[in-house]
Amino acid sequence: MLQSASPCELWAAEFSDGQAEHLKRCQQELEGPLYEEKLRLGASPKSPQSKGQLVELPIREGFETVRWGASQEEFKAVVSYGDTYQCSVGICSPKTPGTSDGKSFFFTEDKLTSVLWHFESSDYSYMRDRFLEQYGQPTSRETKTIQNAFGAKFQNEHLYWAGKTVTIMLDRFDERLDRGSAMFMLRSALRESATKRRDDQKKKKPVERF
Repeated sequence: MLQSASPCELWAAEFSDGQAEHLKRCQQELEGPLYEEKLRLGASPKSPQSKGQLVELPIREGFETVRWGASQEEFKAVVSYGDTYQCSVGICSPKTPGTSDGKSFFFTEDKLTSVLWHFESSDYSYMRDRFLEQYGQPTSRETKTIQNAFGAKFQNEHLYWAGKTVTIMLDRFDERLDRGSAMFMLRSALRESATKRRDDQKKKKPVERF
């Protein structure tokens, strides 16, 4: 499944529960018509980036030392693969699973299309400031109240940047309150996934009989 999965499917699969909800949210934000409209406008009306042009984020060539579209073999050649990462079909992830800090690289048809960066949620303010400095004001910002098993409530902040080449999502919390996440997705892969999903939906529509 990972070999042909879309960036949104890969991202949602990282959550231990609520995967369908996370997938729907990602598809609505990043593969749906509302996202395409935001891309067409360049940014939301409240964003200082809104000038009628798409914003090219300074990450269009690749993530750190790995270029977008690289194969897993290319990935292994440019990172400390044997010491840090392990690879299977569609993903190269940290060797120590379950940690609060680490980056996972996702490949669709053996091409790098997205990167998921986990960090400790206590570092969120630092990460947010760092992202704002690097990528400017986000296209949109959302705050949502979440609740743990004991009824305690927390404010989860969700930011995303609609870039011309790459889209970024930053969350204070993911499925764990001790962990936040940042997702970097190649826009061309999102567009291809959205087109495929629409085509699949059309094929599933019942044929009208007269």
